[in-house]
Amino acid sequence: MPSKKTEPPTPKGRGIRWRRWLASVILGLAVLFVALFVAARFYGYDIAKNWVESPAGPRVAARELDKAIKVDGAFAPIHLNGWTIQTDSFTSTGWPGEAIGGLDAYNVRAQFDPSAVWHRAWRFSSIQIDHATIRLLAPDDALKRKMPPKKPPPWYAVFLPDHFECGPIVSQKSQINFVFQGIDSGIHDAHVQADLIGKDLKYTVTSGQLDFPYLPTLQINRLEMLVTRPAITIYTAQLAGIDPQDPARLT
Repeated sequence: MPSKKTEPPTPKGRGIRWRRWLASVILGLAVLFVALFVAARFYGYDIAKNWVESPAGPRVAARELDKAIKVDGAFAPIHLNGWTIQTDSFTSTGWPGEAIGGLDAYNVRAQFDPSAVWHRAWRFSSIQIDHATIRLLAPDDALKRKMPPKKPPPWYAVFLPDHFECGPIVSQKSQINFVFQGIDSGIHDAHVQADLIGKDLKYTVTSGQLDFPYLPTLQINRLEMLVTRPAITIYTAQLAGIDPQDPARLT
C-alpha cells in the first residue's frame, strides 16, 4: 500500500507558529523584566554596595574620572553608607600637555541620587571635599596623547544612563597652584564651590589668599569665574589687604 505523502506546512500554519514563538519571546522578556525590577527593588542596594566597595568600584570610578578630566589617578577604597559614597582620597597626575597637572582630593563624600537613573542620568546631588590641591599648567597640544577612536557602545547601552548631572562641588580648603610669567602663583586656603554649567564649571571662591606676581598677597572676599577650554572668564573679583587695617582694595 503506497505511503501517504506528508504535505508541506501551509503559509497559514507557519504564520501561526511564528506568532506563537514571538508571543513566547515577548512573554519571556516581560517575565525577565519583572524579575529584574523585583530584584532591583529588594536587593538593588545590597548589590550596589557590594560592587562599590569591591576592588572594581574604585577602579571603574577612577577610569571614568580620568577620562573626564584627563588625568591618571586612583581612589582609596570606597564605602557606601545609605546613598553617600565616601573615600579617603583621590590622587592623580595630569596627562601630558593638558591644563590639569594634577588633582588631589581628601575625605570626599558624594551624595548619589538613584532615582535619576530612571531618567537615564548619573546624578550626584552634592560632592563635599575637606581638602583639595589642583595644579594647573599651560596646555601644549604637541604633547597631548593621541586618543584612540571611540568604540561603538555595547548593545545594552540603551538601557543605561547616557549623561552626568551634578549639584554643587564644595572644597572646604583648597590650594590652586599655577605659574604666571615664570613665577609660582596660586590661591591658598580657599573655600571653593564649583557648579556644573553644561560641560563647564563655574567656580566661586569666598575665602583664602591670592598670591600673584606684581601684587602684594591679597585676601579673597569673592571671586567668580567660568572655566572653559578656550578661556577663563572672571565675573567678579573682590580682594583686600591681608591686614584688616590695610586700606588696599581691588574690585
